[in-house]
Formats: sequence, structure tokens, C-alpha cells
Amino acid sequence: MLLLCLLAACGKGDSSVQAAMDFRNTLTAASQCTFTADVTADCGGRVYAFTLDCVYYPETNRSAVRVSAPETIAGIAAETDGESGTVTFDGISLELGAAEGNPSPMRLAQLLGEAWTRSYIDAQSREKDGYLVTYRTGYGDGELVNDTRFSSRMTPMYGEISVGGARVLTAELQNFKIS
Repeated sequence: MLLLCLLAACGKGDSSVQAAMDFRNTLTAASQCTFTADVTADCGGRVYAFTLDCVYYPETNRSAVRVSAPETIAGIAAETDGESGTVTFDGISLELGAAEGNPSPMRLAQLLGEAWTRSYIDAQSREKDGYLVTYRTGYGDGELVNDTRFSSRMTPMYGEISVGGARVLTAELQNFKIS
């Protein structure tokens, strides 16, 4: 059934998700995308804000991020592949885990990229200055919902990731480039 829904969304014409599908096709044909993300992470009562420099590799569903602000944690880096990841700082590596069942903020680039290239496109709506696209990854209690706001030229501007109806990560996206 899911395959039929995905195939129906791939057709040319005025599909309700055509702009999202066109963006997906462009991104999956590329070797990488890069962007800067001003992230807010809600970790169950504690909220953290920081900036990440991000790279996502569509073919392998891998990402690399590096904290660039605030200065007190700048330089922390992570690499993820959707299943696992490592965090490095000053030559020390640690396994990347989830906090209280929520995705680690260091997985942001991989979570956004995976949604844009692989996840079910649930909805797309036209807004004054662009589009809002909702992606769904997984099922049940582990389902991630990614709402991404795109400019009218389908450049990602804002991403929001929710688990179980609770928003856990938000990101203002800048300097988005596909290469």
C-alpha cells in the first residue's frame, strides 16, 4: 500500500506533494547538501540552544555536524548514519545515544536529510512565502514527524522534529547548498 502511495506521488502534474517530490529528486541526485542550523533542543525540561554546521550525504544517509556556537562547546563534532553515531572532541570519541528516548540533537542533519530523501511525505501546503511539508519516519511510539518550511524556491528554511506529539528539536536553517 505504501508503495502505491509513493508511486502515486511520483507522477508529473499537479500533485499535492509535487514540490516536495521535486526537491527530493534534486537532493537524491546530489552528492551532498550543506547548511547551518540554529538549533533549540528540548531535553525534557531542559532547553539548549546552539549552532551546527551540517553536511548530509543522501546516497548513504550519513551526516556530519560540528558545533560552531556557543564558544563553550564549539568544536564538538558528530557523524551519524541513521543507526549509530559517534561524537568527537579534542581527539576523544563517544557513542552517540538518545536522551530519554528522544533523538540526539547531534543527529539533526541526518534526521532532516533522511526525511527529505526517504521518509513518507504526509502533507504539503502552500503558504504565502513558500511551502510547509510534513514527513513521517517510523511508526507508533517511535514515529518521528518532521515539519519543514521551504521558501518559494524550495530551499529549507526551518525544521521541527517531534516524537509522540512533543516537539524535541527545532532549527532555523541558513546557507543551504546542494552539490
